[in-house]
Amino acid sequence: MDKKRLVSVLIGEGFICIIAFFLMKDQAIGYDSIISFPFVQMGYFLRILSLNSPFGNVIAWVAYVLFCLAPLILLSIRIRKGIQKSEDLLLLLLSVLLFFGMYYMINPGFAEGILAPSTLKGSWKIGVSSVVYIVLIGYIIMRLLRRIQTGMTDRLLIDLEVMLITFAGISVLALTFALPFDIMGEMKAVEAANTMAGIDFSLTHYFILLRSIIKMIPLFYQIRIILAGYDLVQALKTERYSQSVVDKAVQLVSKCRQAIIVTVIASIFINLLQLIAGAKLIHSNYHIDIPLTSILIVIMTMLLAKYFAHSSKIKEEMDLFV
Repeated sequence: MDKKRLVSVLIGEGFICIIAFFLMKDQAIGYDSIISFPFVQMGYFLRILSLNSPFGNVIAWVAYVLFCLAPLILLSIRIRKGIQKSEDLLLLLLSVLLFFGMYYMINPGFAEGILAPSTLKGSWKIGVSSVVYIVLIGYIIMRLLRRIQTGMTDRLLIDLEVMLITFAGISVLALTFALPFDIMGEMKAVEAANTMAGIDFSLTHYFILLRSIIKMIPLFYQIRIILAGYDLVQALKTERYSQSVVDKAVQLVSKCRQAIIVTVIASIFINLLQLIAGAKLIHSNYHIDIPLTSILIVIMTMLLAKYFAHSSKIKEEMDLFV
């Protein structure tokens, strides 16, 4: 996928997320709703299917078993091919967790008092779903690390390309869907915590919105940095020792530096503004934003840019010598 097509896809994703936000803004969507998807929905569907008829009950059981056995099936395939690794044991753990968790998702009444106190109804769903996702993500990361360790350069560039596309998609989702819900949630939480009559929330809401815009800036630059990194990968795939690689690396450094400068200035601005208007604010939130990750990326990319430039120069000298 070339960069123009990737940008078009990301813009399309952003528009879809914005439309979805406006359609769903009156619904209580938070971390619990996102992290428990699709387990809660699947449990509800299987429960309805099971209670519908004896035949539906059989179908529900078959679907439940097949869904929970999926990691074990993948493990058995890898063992049969002789390509299993130590991290594949996580597939066994994942299958056990799915059997355990999905049973309670289908029969939520049995979970109260076992997985969570009866006073915290539904909190166990977040715990079960989180653990399943943690094991799944942990397995993917370990597989990826092994792939990076043993893979050839061309294969690694393709993997890096896929990772950058994935990170870009997640960043757009966070920027255009998750963050707006966080803004609404914070505003409602402030109002719920201050129920006295006659309180004017206008200025406080304005600062919540302003702080959220400040949060959007690093996400926006993160997408730009990912796209610059994608450009660099494309150049490396074409010709590793070309001047284009050096230019793309320099552009990546430039974007990382911009991200650091803008993030720091924006953080100083919002904190100073809050301090000045502090007496009129019902709720303040001070953050010290130090973009350590971006700083490290800048340093590493600068070193890589110098390495690419040096390698390109050596190759040119070798070509002239030959």
